Amino acid sequence: MKPQLNEGMYTLSMFISDNFKFPEAIKNKKITIFSSFIVEPDGTLTNIKAFHVNVKEYLPTTVVKTSTENEKINQLDQIESMKAETVRVLKLFKKTWIPATKEDKVVRCLYNYPINFNIE
Repeated sequence: MKPQLNEGMYTLSMFISDNFKFPEAIKNKKITIFSSFIVEPDGTLTNIKAFHVNVKEYLPTTVVKTSTENEKINQLDQIESMKAETVRVLKLFKKTWIPATKEDKVVRCLYNYPINFNIE
C-alpha cells in the first residue's frame, strides 16, 4: 500500500499553495514541478528533491506580449529557483504520513509528487 496522509492528499496541495513564494518574473505560465521524497517507516519525509520543471504558456503569446532576451533569461533563472522553493516548502510540511506497507510490513517508499501551478 502506498503512503498516505490521514487528512487526505489535498492537505499537502493546500499547504503548498499557502506557502509557496512565486518569483515575480513568472507570468502567463502553466508550471509543473516534479518532486520526490522518501516516506520513512516513522511517517517522516527525507531525501526531498525537485528534479524537473515543465513550463508552458498559459495563454497564447499572441494575447500576451513576448519578452526580450534578458527577460527570458531572468524568467529561466526564476523558474529554476522554483525547485529550491519546492524543497523549502516540502521541508516545512510537518504532518506525519501513514507509511507504505508491503506484505503487512511497514517500509520506506519513494513518492513522486507533481505540483501544478497556473500563473496568469
